Formats: sequence, C-alpha cells, structure tokens
Amino acid sequence: MTKVFLGLLLSLAGMMHIHNPIACAQELDLIQLLPSLDVDWQIEPDDQQREAEAKLPYRWRVFRNKTTGDLLSFATHPKLDGDRPLEYLSDTSLEIFPNGRAVWTQPPTNTTTNVVAIEVVDIGRKNASLNVLEYCFISESQDGDNLMAHGRAWVGPQGLVFAQHTSAKPITSDLVDQTMKSIIEDHKKLAATASP
Repeated sequence: MTKVFLGLLLSLAGMMHIHNPIACAQELDLIQLLPSLDVDWQIEPDDQQREAEAKLPYRWRVFRNKTTGDLLSFATHPKLDGDRPLEYLSDTSLEIFPNGRAVWTQPPTNTTTNVVAIEVVDIGRKNASLNVLEYCFISESQDGDNLMAHGRAWVGPQGLVFAQHTSAKPITSDLVDQTMKSIIEDHKKLAATASP
C-alpha cells in the first residue's frame, strides 16, 4: 500500500496543465495528491526514477522551471516507525536534495552546505496542531553554481513528504510553503471524505 501511495503521489506530479503557479491538487485516488504546477514546470528527465532504484524506500520527482532554471523537488518515504519527532529529520532534509536533485542519483561533489534556518513550526489553525519541518540552506560548490534552497517536510498518515525549491538566485519560501500547504490541505480533505 505504501509503495503504491508513494509511486502514485509522485506520478501525479507529472500532470501539469493548470496555469496557476500552484493550483488546487489533482486527485488520483483517495490518498495520492500533489499540487498542479504552472506549465513552466517540467519534469526533469535525468531525475526520473529508474527501475534499479525502485527498491529504495524513497520515491521522488524533480521539476525544472524552463523560464528560471529553478528546481522543485518532491520525495516521499514510508511512514517512520514510532512517533519520531520532526527534529530527527534535520540532517536528512539538508542532505536529500543538496543541489535540488536526489542525492542518491548524483555523483559525489565537493559541496559545502551552510544552514540558514531549520526549525519545526506549527502551521495549524484553531484547535488543530500541524507541524512541519522548515529548512533553508545555501549550497556552495566548487563544481557548479552556488544554490539556495527552501524546503519543508511533513509526516502524514501514509508517510513522509519532502518538498524543496532550489535556485541559483536568492529566493523566498513562498513557493514551497504554498506547495506543502496545498498537499496537506487536500490530503486532509480527502481523508475526511473517506471517513465513515
């Protein structure tokens, strides 16, 4: 079930035909959601998951903005055992997409990561707590561009979701915030409709 959730969640991201930067999520079935993206966001062919990597617990999808060159990266992982606090994901969040692309698909590089911010924040409303891990870092590389990244991690009922916006230019967290909130809100709406 978890592999199906992860695979379908990320495959849905390939359906990008709504012209809003982040529109309402498209529904694949009751648990697989990812926001629709502007037509400028295209799947990065080099970052398609290959058959040999299908055994990894992670599922991922990377989009490149054809206008800006920015990357929008998503990864999912099966639900972690126990109620592990989000703080334990701090290292993973800084390592999973060091240059906007999945680390396990990239050759080693000489890169230094400078953490700008990392904290767990509650984005819930009234009577409902909803925690996400927010992070921001600058990746300095001798082999390529220096990059800025804003990312979010959330543990939902079906697993862990990462979303990260990476750019060679200074960026704000607006895009990744909007993306993660859309994923969470639509997941909650579908979970409510699935309840008896």
